[in-house]
Amino acid sequence: MLGKPTNTDVRPNALNVAGVSIHPTGFWHGLVWIAAGIHCMMTAALSLTRLYTNKASLLDLGVFDQALWTTLTYGTPTTTINYPHELHNWFGFHFSPIVLFMVPVYALAARPELLVIVQSILIAVTAVPIFWTCCRLSGLPRHAFFWSVVYLLNPFLLNGAAWDFHEKSFALPAFALAYFGLVARRRPIFILAMVWLLLCQEHYGLAVLGFGILWMHLHAEKKMGLLVGCAGLVTTIFVVFFAMPLLNPAGTHPMIGDGNPALARYAWLSEPPAQLIDTALRLMPGGLLYVLLLLLPSGSASIMAPMFLIPGMADFGANFLSLNPMPRTVFSYHSMVLVLVLVMAAARGTVVMPFSSAASPRIASILTLVLGYLFMPAPVPLAQNVWQIQSVHLSRDAAIEEIQAFIRPDMRVSAQSNIGSFFSQRRFIYPFPARLNEADAVILHFEYPYADFGYAPYANPYPTETMRQVLQRMEDVVSSRDFGILFWERNWLLAIRGAKDRVSRDAVRRRVTEFLAEYDIRLHNALAPRNRVAPHHKSTSPPYLAQPQTRLGKAPAGIDGIMETRTRSY
Repeated sequence: MLGKPTNTDVRPNALNVAGVSIHPTGFWHGLVWIAAGIHCMMTAALSLTRLYTNKASLLDLGVFDQALWTTLTYGTPTTTINYPHELHNWFGFHFSPIVLFMVPVYALAARPELLVIVQSILIAVTAVPIFWTCCRLSGLPRHAFFWSVVYLLNPFLLNGAAWDFHEKSFALPAFALAYFGLVARRRPIFILAMVWLLLCQEHYGLAVLGFGILWMHLHAEKKMGLLVGCAGLVTTIFVVFFAMPLLNPAGTHPMIGDGNPALARYAWLSEPPAQLIDTALRLMPGGLLYVLLLLLPSGSASIMAPMFLIPGMADFGANFLSLNPMPRTVFSYHSMVLVLVLVMAAARGTVVMPFSSAASPRIASILTLVLGYLFMPAPVPLAQNVWQIQSVHLSRDAAIEEIQAFIRPDMRVSAQSNIGSFFSQRRFIYPFPARLNEADAVILHFEYPYADFGYAPYANPYPTETMRQVLQRMEDVVSSRDFGILFWERNWLLAIRGAKDRVSRDAVRRRVTEFLAEYDIRLHNALAPRNRVAPHHKSTSPPYLAQPQTRLGKAPAGIDGIMETRTRSY
């Protein structure tokens, strides 16, 4: 069904990739490795810059860092970062056991930077099996290289690679190997990729189901396809409806339950029919724009091979049906797998419509290059640069190491979301001001990471509408004698409960007053002329915001609500 490849390279040292001989030092093959290496270094530098300029998120990078550290230390991946900020098994929030394969490497270099670098490597190296698969489909290494470039330069992928660390980075090589095993009819590779996918995230059992259907379609092997498909479907049902509710404090999957409206982005699917239709219609305009941006690089080529799109339906459905619009934006990481799926379908599509096969890879490469540049999260002219990166910064602030020397691993820490990933290697850490009354130490940074307070991309570091209340809680910490200030330097503050001050509290108070005044002025200037808010951010202010402040340590009920409104990027 796939047709025979046209490449007839029979050099003695050639690598035989499912019938296509690719010389390991061949021009196009080597060029793919070079492109992948450049991509890896670029995205790692951008992501590290986000981390070192205090634009990373405790609710993204910090969660995985804490889960790996608790696995290494206690044998179980637990976290306290996600709502309701109780100690619970990470797999109750997202079922991603594949991340635990990093534990041996993490033991050698237990730092959040390792996760960022690993993600960049995984995303970049996926271009190689994509190249192999496209060689098998077309028999032309030149075309296969162009499709690999379409994958690497896609704006969805560039932005996703620069955003902290996520388990989807492990899914990308699994998908690539699955397509390779499928096209090459290599059962061991295909089955390995299926198992790998089931360990990546709870809904990828539906992707395995899609691959089973595709195997039946391509190879007319119903038994193999049915076994794979059924295994994927049964695994998804078991994980989503049994395993995860058992591990989650709310007793349900957080995305479909009603424990926290800010997270339950799919709970609307159980609404009455009239309300269900109304919600679906409201999601439609943004969804259509999302589809257009996804399809633009590959054009009609990917549509010409619809069966190759089936494995991506799990991710597409999750993104398209989300009440939170963030997964549908070009700046999020949720569509990285869909980029790969569309590239594979386009490579197949150029085979079934040969009249455009010669032009499609080159045209797609040019379109992707333009889009990738315009939406690149980097300081280049005309680019969106959503994280406002001004220059590459590849070193930690010295204050971080000094603060870490003060806090014991057994301390419960409350840290600002945008700096918390540096201190997440402990059993209990909360995104400030959640659980502030239980914290032994508070770590704050009195410097906003963006140009003005009216800009908070994806509620980073906090939703704009709750930032004033967060700043008030920061002022409460400085004013309260419940905490002693042990460190104050370069706008970094460490306060420990019950300790005596080691620095002048008056100097800190002056900076806090300046910071609050700066916030009021800059926010007014930012919002008054254009009413600007964070891109694609949607949240509601919790009821407690109307309540008066009380003595620190006796926070009003619902103080954790500040973090409930954080648009979690899952």
